[in-house]
Amino acid sequence: MNNFAVALAAARRFDDAAAVHTRVLALRRGAGNRKGVAGSLLGLGNVYVNKRQFDEAIHAYTHAAEAFGELGDRRKRADALANLVGVLNDQRRFHEALALLHEVTELRGSAADLEEQRDSWLHFGEALAGVRDFERAVQAFVSAVDLSRQIADRHGEAISLTNLGNTLRAVRRIKEAISAHSRAAELLHGIGDRHGEALARSNLGLGLLDARRLDEAVEAHGQAARAFRDARPHGEGSR
Repeated sequence: MNNFAVALAAARRFDDAAAVHTRVLALRRGAGNRKGVAGSLLGLGNVYVNKRQFDEAIHAYTHAAEAFGELGDRRKRADALANLVGVLNDQRRFHEALALLHEVTELRGSAADLEEQRDSWLHFGEALAGVRDFERAVQAFVSAVDLSRQIADRHGEAISLTNLGNTLRAVRRIKEAISAHSRAAELLHGIGDRHGEALARSNLGLGLLDARRLDEAVEAHGQAARAFRDARPHGEGSR
């Protein structure tokens, strides 16, 4: 039944997936299956994120992390906490996110793979930027870019570059911000992510405006508009 919930979520039937996860959770609690309960809470948190029910997601991830901790499963506790950090950042609860990130790093330790390390640096950067510690945020995003390149994750590299570019603009390092946004746009164009490319070119246009490179800024915003148009399904609507 749990696999069924995962399949429903993959098909974007999130209401149905939440209902199945909730039913499985109740069954596992009734059977005293502590590991199963923890897994169901983690899956339920993922579904709540997709349903944009962030308070419920925070509740589910928090209890999943507690359950995995009681079981002594450090890696799964770290996974649940990392998911929780992502939601806290989205909800602008940056101080809470930073506190948890230190535990995630400690739990994973040297066993963390490169993708996990990259994701941690991204989360650190987002939280640091949120508390306006921009210089450390820049360092975190640079680390995320480097790790994305090491694992040949072009989409992850583009996301890292976008965050880096936005943070560089915040500290008025405009030339570097332009370079980061330009590279992000190139990467997203290369992998066919037209919506992401549109956002990157829009950010690039803002950087060019900051630099008073007005003709290039107009061109970048025009490219962004075309990419947004191309990203619309069958030419209708937007994301």
